[in-house]
Amino acid sequence: MDKRTIKHLTRNPLAMARYNATGKSPELRTPTSSLITLLQSLYPRERAQITAVRVNEQLGYQGGRQFHNAAQALNWLLPANPGTHIPSESWQNKRFQKALTIDDLAQCARVPDRVADEWWRRHPQLASLRQSTQTTSCPHALEGSQ
Repeated sequence: MDKRTIKHLTRNPLAMARYNATGKSPELRTPTSSLITLLQSLYPRERAQITAVRVNEQLGYQGGRQFHNAAQALNWLLPANPGTHIPSESWQNKRFQKALTIDDLAQCARVPDRVADEWWRRHPQLASLRQSTQTTSCPHALEGSQ
């Protein structure tokens, strides 16, 4: 049992009663979002190649967070060893329901064309969501996307 679970049990009498009755520790929910799903669908090598990632309203998060690459952004969104509080959950727009594609990420990051093409090849079921013309509100998105 980790510190996060123990803290949850000490602050939640119902969870503690269930633990005492069943002997099973509660399963804590891991964060989920469209952006987390998208970044997890990329290979680790591809996450390292996607640079200048800006997590903002277009991707389902409030404010703006800048990361060197997509791997760092994923680590902020879904830490490998979460503590008692996951910072990205405070910034998440819980009403954001849009399914994100690599084209959406390309509007707020530098995504090499080869990475985007490989992602679309692996996800043909999302072809209806593909954007034919890319408009951008992030100034760095189009420069260096070769």
